Amino acid sequence: IHTWQAAGLWSLIEPRINTEDGLDDIIFNMLQQLQPAQQSLLSIILWSIWKQRNDKIWNNLDISPTMAV
Repeated sequence: IHTWQAAGLWSLIEPRINTEDGLDDIIFNMLQQLQPAQQSLLSIILWSIWKQRNDKIWNNLDISPTMAV
């Protein structure tokens, strides 16, 4: 939540949590409705989260959430 709040996207994500069927629905719904700059920000954050996950699993690297963004 802190990552999304820091990026200014939490207020756009939170209302969708209980109305969408899953994370994929939230992501694709948001990508269709956000402005291009917000679409880019969402995509970059998702990529960074995935990269940090892979670094933890494959390289045993721990990076703080704020550094990930």
